[in-house]
Amino acid sequence: MLCVVSLVMIVAEFRYWDYGEFSKTAMIPHPEIDNAELERMARRFNVKVEANKVAGSYRGFGRSIRLPSYRRVDISVSGEQSRDVKGCVNEIIRLYGKPDEVPGALFGSKKKGRKIVDEALRDYDRTTRYGFVR
Repeated sequence: MLCVVSLVMIVAEFRYWDYGEFSKTAMIPHPEIDNAELERMARRFNVKVEANKVAGSYRGFGRSIRLPSYRRVDISVSGEQSRDVKGCVNEIIRLYGKPDEVPGALFGSKKKGRKIVDEALRDYDRTTRYGFVR
């Protein structure tokens, strides 16, 4: 008899944006994301955390228009247990603040991850409104 065990990974994704000097007036600044801290969280919650840092500048019409540069940090938390993923996502949001973007997810493990991020954001909004965080 052959027994097949299928492990479904739950993937939660979100992004932080930084627009350099422009962000000081336009957006809430976030602390610098530390990869070592993310690795410690990943070990503590038994999940995999990936932080992909992307930098670039916007192209204007022609070469005469200069638009501000940006930095984006894409964070992906994946794990087998939803409580582990949720715990890690809550900790990241508590430490670095509310993410600027949560990509859409239509089905599968990313949809479960999107629900976890949405719940974490509701919890974060609830706690910051009453002054429990920071």
